[in-house]
Amino acid sequence: MQNRYQYIPLSDRHLLAVTIPYGAINPNSELCLLVNAVLGHGFPTIQIIVP
Repeated sequence: MQNRYQYIPLSDRHLLAVTIPYGAINPNSELCLLVNAVLGHGFPTIQIIVP
């Protein structure tokens, strides 16, 4: 899937778990809280993504 993007709208009103292989892009003007965690392998990493 080289050079292909899948846009998945996320919202605090509609919770959804997705797999993000390498990173995320936030095209909105609102802040986005991204929790990147591997189940069973330590503590999750929390990042605030600013557009």
